[in-house]
Amino acid sequence: MKKILFLYCFFLVSPAFSQSLDIFNNSFETGDFQEWVCYGCWEITDFKEDVHFGTYAAVIDVSRGPSNVGKGESNAVFQDIMHAENERFSVRVYVKTKDLIGARAFLRVEAMNEKGNIIKIWDSERIGGSSGYREMAVSGKSPMNTVKLRVLGYILNSGDNPSGKAFFDEFLSRQIQI
Repeated sequence: MKKILFLYCFFLVSPAFSQSLDIFNNSFETGDFQEWVCYGCWEITDFKEDVHFGTYAAVIDVSRGPSNVGKGESNAVFQDIMHAENERFSVRVYVKTKDLIGARAFLRVEAMNEKGNIIKIWDSERIGGSSGYREMAVSGKSPMNTVKLRVLGYILNSGDNPSGKAFFDEFLSRQIQI
């Protein structure tokens, strides 16, 4: 009986724990965009200075993508992961920018319902110019009717003639249990 009481008390006061949510090819180590959907993605790089972890990273060059036409357009690499309503999550990615002018790079997470409609959006901080790799993260609780999360490495054009590149590497997502 004491053992059962101890275990019950242990679980009541234990801190939250997390479980990995599956992001496949999260560091692009297949050398391609396998498992990812790209809009305006340019390439996978293996140039060591442009990689945060492992051998490869995704590169989005806004001056070469289909959406380099103007303000409000976007480029992204994304993947959908299964996630139920009312569950807490945390997602992070490492982002680097090189001469990114007229655009900002960031992490975006979208909660989607069974019809594929976006029902909530979370964005990390946004960076431009030139920077070394920085960790960007978002966390939250999925709203009612969520069936999946869309995890995006995202660039939003804020000017009419954007230029430069953003590098995305090492995506990680976790479901947080309380």
